[in-house]
Amino acid sequence: DSIKTTNDSALSSEKRSEIIKACREYANKWIEVQKEEFKKLGVLMDWENPYITMSHEYESATLRAFGKLVNEGYVERKNKTVAWCPSCQTTLASAEIEYQDRKDPSVYVEFELDEQNKLSLFPKVSGTISIAVWTTTPWTLPLNRAVMIHKDAPYRLIEIKDKNNNIKNIIIGAQVSENFVKLLNQDLVVLEEFSPARLFGSKVLHPYVKNLKVPVILDSSVGVDDGTAAVHIAPGCGPVDYEIGVKNGLEVYCPVSPDGKYSAGIEPIELEGMPVADGQIWVIKKLAELGKMLFKNNITHSYPHCWRCRNGLIFRATRQWFFDLNTQNVKQAALDAIN
Repeated sequence: DSIKTTNDSALSSEKRSEIIKACREYANKWIEVQKEEFKKLGVLMDWENPYITMSHEYESATLRAFGKLVNEGYVERKNKTVAWCPSCQTTLASAEIEYQDRKDPSVYVEFELDEQNKLSLFPKVSGTISIAVWTTTPWTLPLNRAVMIHKDAPYRLIEIKDKNNNIKNIIIGAQVSENFVKLLNQDLVVLEEFSPARLFGSKVLHPYVKNLKVPVILDSSVGVDDGTAAVHIAPGCGPVDYEIGVKNGLEVYCPVSPDGKYSAGIEPIELEGMPVADGQIWVIKKLAELGKMLFKNNITHSYPHCWRCRNGLIFRATRQWFFDLNTQNVKQAALDAIN
């Protein structure tokens, strides 16, 4: 009630003291309840000198230790991607996530090879060449920062026809190439088969963000049995994508607000203020308009939901504090101490 009736957003020191006192009294009540329950269970300890994290001695020792870490450069702040509920506007721990079946679009998208890379890698092929990327979250495409293929699996350059019977040159995983052309009701025409290392470091054009070129990276985590064996990477809106992004030095880009809308800095700018659920539809329409969508259908799959409101989750990067284990080689020092 004290908080609700305060007109100013900043509480007076008197009000803060009242709230802290009430919180301590509430916590102490439950400490005593739990202490008696542990005694009944037969737990043995020095009950007169318990370990309590809200004690002033504990808090001051924590603050002194943290101060040393800050002064010596161990502490940094940066983005990390977490499970987020736009309805409750909060992050969720792994144990708080429930999985339910949900229908989502399954979209096959073209990422065209940069002209210079195309000429150096496939000099004898006329026309443009694109990597076919499969995604079930089209709303994340505006946040794309790389295209990833498997580091060991073979890839093929194939020839397909669009709806106007124009020829398109598409790079796709060798193992899924036959299934892909079946989706299009076409025959498989293989121009070349090659190692993924050939594409490493090359650049592809974003399907609709002007002047944005992103790298092709390699990793063993890419599935080669379904989709296209190529995925788009958005480190700011996927937990696996985040790990891949950190590993490859990609930008953790996430202009998405707590209520699940594209925010300032999003490209194209017309998406700003739009809920990502509507962005899903916008992206699909834009891809079709530009002729960058090779195929679309729907799939039913297991999707993370919030245990409170039961609505679907998104993943978004939020500003968090980190202890950098690489500073002053502290990670190796700890491992040496363990040995």
